[in-house]
Amino acid sequence: MVNARLYVLCPDEEALQRALHEYTKPWEVPIVIPQTSWLESIMYISELMTRYDEWRDMDYVGCISHTAHTKQPGIHDIEDLLDESRAQGSEIVAFLPGGYRDIVLNGEQYHPGFQRAWNETWTYLGFDPERMSEPCFSFFCNYWCATPEFMTFYCSLFSYFHHRLERTLSWKRTLWTNARYRGSIPPDTLRTLFGVPYYPLLPFVAERMICPFAKEFAIKGTTL
Repeated sequence: MVNARLYVLCPDEEALQRALHEYTKPWEVPIVIPQTSWLESIMYISELMTRYDEWRDMDYVGCISHTAHTKQPGIHDIEDLLDESRAQGSEIVAFLPGGYRDIVLNGEQYHPGFQRAWNETWTYLGFDPERMSEPCFSFFCNYWCATPEFMTFYCSLFSYFHHRLERTLSWKRTLWTNARYRGSIPPDTLRTLFGVPYYPLLPFVAERMICPFAKEFAIKGTTL
């Protein structure tokens, strides 16, 4: 049996209590995450590494949304998938039945201005934006897991991304463009998180950064 830990990401105590009833498998660990402008991507900036001792000896570690069961009904039944992934030597396992797609055009479709923000982000980080925009398997920051080695590598780089980008004012202006997204966070809370009463592009760029990164650096990956 695979040895895994999937953190179920909850924004508050109310969501945590619901998750504790829904996510009861041994590898499902509901937690409340700090509420910042990076939303669930905060896990890769700091939260996962503060819990390193909990997962360093696991086969896989990762994150899923507290609403994952409503979007991916098979999320509770991944034992075979993880066993097969381990046997095949997969470094990454994605929990979305997606496929290879142009994630930039897809992001632009739902969030006008996404393409400019995406290109500026990778440019500021020293990557070729065209290369990081090539079609790749599409998933999000709260629907995947990886080996501890790969996750440590990704967290180290993502933390560096955060450190560098937070000091780039022109990038921040672009990423604070209105993403035209109607989510569940009320305007007053959005203002507390972002300083504006709407969702900016930042979390939508951040949640997709794993996709080209996985294509560039992962040896092998599997998906539901």
